[in-house]
Amino acid sequence: QLAGYRFDACRDVIFGPDFVEFTDLYLDFRVTPDGTLTVEDEDELEAALALGLIDDTDYDLARLAHDLLTSDLPTVLAEAIALMERR
Repeated sequence: QLAGYRFDACRDVIFGPDFVEFTDLYLDFRVTPDGTLTVEDEDELEAALALGLIDDTDYDLARLAHDLLTSDLPTVLAEAIALMERR
């Protein structure tokens, strides 16, 4: 049974034969089977920017991921499901 979906804001994703590497941009997103979206770690994103752990560009990328998921979740889910079905 489907538990839901998880998305992480990240960049520089590399897929290897037995690994995935990426730069984490702090924000995480969970979507329940009924379509409820929960945004996690917004406080960590703000703290990372304040502490200089990320720059404005990475902060903006994380916020863009947030904006895309919150404004058009059905499209993002449809694309993610289509990608998983191709595997």
